[in-house]
Amino acid sequence: MPTLIYEERPGEIRTAWLVDGAPRSLLFRRAHWPAAGDVHLARVLGHAPDGSGAFVLLRADGLTGFLKRRARMPLPPEGQQLCVRVEAFDPLAGDKAARVRADMHLCGRYVMVKKPGGGIDCTELQEEGEGALAAGLRSLLDPLAGECGIRIRRPAAHVAPEVVLAEAQRLTARIEEITEKAKTAEVGRLHRPSALLAALAEGPPGPVRLAMDVVGAAAPEAALLRKGYPDVHVVGREAGLSFTAAGLDDWLETVAAGSCALPGGGALRFAPAPTGLVVDVDSGGRPARGDRTRLLQALGEEAADCLARTAAALRMQGLVLVDLPVRAGDSAMRHHLARRWR
Repeated sequence: MPTLIYEERPGEIRTAWLVDGAPRSLLFRRAHWPAAGDVHLARVLGHAPDGSGAFVLLRADGLTGFLKRRARMPLPPEGQQLCVRVEAFDPLAGDKAARVRADMHLCGRYVMVKKPGGGIDCTELQEEGEGALAAGLRSLLDPLAGECGIRIRRPAAHVAPEVVLAEAQRLTARIEEITEKAKTAEVGRLHRPSALLAALAEGPPGPVRLAMDVVGAAAPEAALLRKGYPDVHVVGREAGLSFTAAGLDDWLETVAAGSCALPGGGALRFAPAPTGLVVDVDSGGRPARGDRTRLLQALGEEAADCLARTAAALRMQGLVLVDLPVRAGDSAMRHHLARRWR
């Protein structure tokens, strides 16, 4: 069963999804960092010289964000205040601004609610062959889809419609609260999603297990978890269900040091560069006997798989340059890497 590990430390929350024992997605949150999903009331400071976007002030302490120009959408004028949502923030990027968008969307496990928007999107369920369920949920949620758009997500197929409706009601009510608060607030953060619920929203559909180091009344979301998420089974800190016991601390330390071992021998070597991340495939320690072309092909495929998993788990962003084995860098290998990267 897919497992979400949730751990709280002084000043930090970290979560990790384990699927088949391997890390799929990690989330680290610190109080002073902007987090994906944060909603701020921002003020436009000015436009980029090339017109690609606008810089906005997110907090009174000088934290800024970059609002990228969208197709057929004019940039807001300097001095205007508007609600923005943080898309991404890299604490290692120095003075680089957080990426923001001029909309609000609150993502739950079963639905995503967006403003501005409108209508109900059932595409994810229809792709899973759940057309009848999608039609029923559309009818149930239609009264909520006024100024907000609602997207029904795949996990909704595994719980009762009333559970989906309850989450949609919570999220639409929260968006209205944020909208009202923005009318009288100063520049600053209006909303921060719960780290636990944000992590659950990223999980796979179907029954999942949640391993927490805080269980019961001490967990702020404990009552909501029991009533609102019947497909989430909460357990205590059992053996193998912590960052340390699952080997995640050691894995993170190794990756931070610049390497990631490959299953068949060899490793990926990471080197930060001004334009992005450079990845070298090191074949040291692999068997050298046999057909060289096949050996390089196997090395390249392992490297592509490992890099794709690592990039997804650590949410790598920006330009990634990969130095694949010489004879493995043909069109078939590039196609394999692109397919695994999605």
